[in-house]
Amino acid sequence: LDNAKWIDRSNYDEAKYVIQLLKTFFATRSSNETIGVITFNTAQRDLIYDLIDDECAKDTEFSIQIRTETERRKDGEDIGFFVKNIENVQGDERDVIIFSIGYAKNSSDRVQAYFGWLNQRGGENRLNVAISRARQKIHIVTSIFPHELRIDKAKNDGPHIFKKYLEYAFAVSSRDHETTKQILLSFGDHSQSNQLVSFDSPFEEQVYNELTRRGYHVESQVGIGGYRIDLAVKNGEDYILGIECDGKLYHSSMQARDRDYHRQKYLEQRGWTIYRIWSTNWWKHPEQEIRNICALIGPPVSQ
Repeated sequence: LDNAKWIDRSNYDEAKYVIQLLKTFFATRSSNETIGVITFNTAQRDLIYDLIDDECAKDTEFSIQIRTETERRKDGEDIGFFVKNIENVQGDERDVIIFSIGYAKNSSDRVQAYFGWLNQRGGENRLNVAISRARQKIHIVTSIFPHELRIDKAKNDGPHIFKKYLEYAFAVSSRDHETTKQILLSFGDHSQSNQLVSFDSPFEEQVYNELTRRGYHVESQVGIGGYRIDLAVKNGEDYILGIECDGKLYHSSMQARDRDYHRQKYLEQRGWTIYRIWSTNWWKHPEQEIRNICALIGPPVSQ
């Protein structure tokens, strides 16, 4: 949602939008589907309940729908409408879930990375519970874009997985099937590289040797989300450049070019800078290629 604010640990605009979604749901559902609302914290949960009460006081039909839905049972089991914060939703499933993220820019126009329990060790497990409560459909209500989440200093997995989940939700919403697939592949892959140095070609090995001889820390065959980067230059714990070494066969293969286009797009969306070396250029002007790389990454940093 544009212009929404995170104030007193809640987001009023998102809560209002949840009410609109509920009214639309009741008006358009075709098979008497069940529904629930999940929030990140109790403050957002309580705000949504307050706005539901306000709307029920103004709209008799909505009031009847909420009361009827809340009291629903099937074979003695509670299948009624709920609004719950993420800690209390385990075990509950509904056909449709509305997930109010809540986080937004504060009064100082900044998105602060205060994710509470999500920052804690194992916090990603609660996130997994929340996003797996929907049998048919989940509506993500958010006031931030994934790139606005600053998680570089997060020590545990929760914030990183949360950001990936938002990226996935945006990709699904925009029908970007390639990005959706690659995000799914990237789960469980925390950018860990092969500990063994291995090469796909002598050409790749020569590039590696020239860079390490100049003092750069280079790793080979670094895995990212189901892809592998031929060579990656590190500065401390951070990768600062990915190097792709393309041989003659690449030029004649439309399939390979198409695959690498999507791979490079995926990597660049995740902050990678990719430099591509053609084998013909390397054999003719290896020193120039090394100078190009050094110009991109600067002098080597001692490890």
